[in-house]
Amino acid sequence: MPTTAGVAQQASLAGAGRGRTARAPRRTGRRLLHVCLFLLCVGLVWAVTAGTLMLMARGARQAARQELIIPPGAATTVRSGDLPLQVPASMSFVDGDVLRVTNGDGVTHWVGGYAVLPGRAIEVPVRFSAGSFFSCTFHPSGRLPIVVGPSGPTLRATVLPALLLGVPLGVVALIVRRVLGSLR
Repeated sequence: MPTTAGVAQQASLAGAGRGRTARAPRRTGRRLLHVCLFLLCVGLVWAVTAGTLMLMARGARQAARQELIIPPGAATTVRSGDLPLQVPASMSFVDGDVLRVTNGDGVTHWVGGYAVLPGRAIEVPVRFSAGSFFSCTFHPSGRLPIVVGPSGPTLRATVLPALLLGVPLGVVALIVRRVLGSLR
């Protein structure tokens, strides 16, 4: 039969062992909770960003090739101050479109820094970051106004806001959780 001192010593050793082993899973659980909370914040911001971009791009089309033909006599028409009949006053694109310009005129024309020789065609890539016009020689103003819209949400367009907003939001959530935890 154990003595009272022996039982007390066994209880204190058992309690000390429990305290050590109970802390390790508790810390691991807290770390896992912190990681999950952080990833939840980043994922939530990514989902909101992707959803917003999808709503904004509703009806947007995929990138395609658009054709522009410079008609014969365009240089003469532009010198007189008129717009050649077959040349549009402006054009609309989505990111990734390719503008194919065919020169049917007898002189070299320029489009956005590219020379289009008589009887030849070139392809000009159109990017969302492009300006609001192409400089050109077949427009009386010397510029072809363009509108470039997004072709739809891309992974790159959603990841950057998720990192820029989600990471700070995750850090704030962890700080708030720690402060609230210390108030208990």
